[in-house]
Amino acid sequence: MKNKIVLIGLLFGVFTSQAHSATSTVAQYQNLVETWLGLRAQERALVQDWQQHKGVLEQRLQLLKQEKKLLKQTLLESRSAQNQVDVRRAELLKTQSELETAQSELATWLDFRFRAVHSTLNQLPPPLVKNWSEQIAANGESKDNSERLDLLLTLYRQRDEFNSRVSYLKSMVAINGDESILIEQIYLGGQIAYFSTPDGSKTGLGYVANNQWVWLESDLISEQQFRLAKAMLDHQVAAELIPLPVNVEQTK
Repeated sequence: MKNKIVLIGLLFGVFTSQAHSATSTVAQYQNLVETWLGLRAQERALVQDWQQHKGVLEQRLQLLKQEKKLLKQTLLESRSAQNQVDVRRAELLKTQSELETAQSELATWLDFRFRAVHSTLNQLPPPLVKNWSEQIAANGESKDNSERLDLLLTLYRQRDEFNSRVSYLKSMVAINGDESILIEQIYLGGQIAYFSTPDGSKTGLGYVANNQWVWLESDLISEQQFRLAKAMLDHQVAAELIPLPVNVEQTK
């Protein structure tokens, strides 16, 4: 009897253990099912949310693509513009360098020409010397190439104008290197001139000798020839040929 009771107890324990194990397995299955169902619900929710926002997100994506394209184009244009700026800057620097070189060469040439002007002053007829000296003094010691070039052209123009006309002047002049006296002068350009004192007591020529303008008394021209030339210059008598002395060697 006692053995039966023990056997029954063992069987009850086994059944109880199996029942507990089965209950635990069902609970695990239920948890897995609930988890799976939850995941499916989340998946459906995500799909629904994606479907709801898909259009907006695609529009944003398209806008981002367009903005990226625009930025890329802007970057290319900026690089191109920068390249053009660099090219233009290089051109301007080259032009500036060429201008500075030209200015330097012009300054050197002007220095040479003005040295020639000063060295030839003594070889010019007195009226032209006076005009040139006044122009040079008025210009001062300007270092501006443009002003110096304008002055040089003015001096050359005055010389050309003087050389192209017959001029009359009355002034104090040293004859034969002696004391200055009042004489009347008729210039045929800038190479030779004739003079006579107002009373006709002295007549002569003016020309360049030994690189200097000189006035020398000479009987090669008479007072009558001088007065006739002056009358024609003043349009008091009809123009005609007058034999006046010209020594080529003296006028060089």
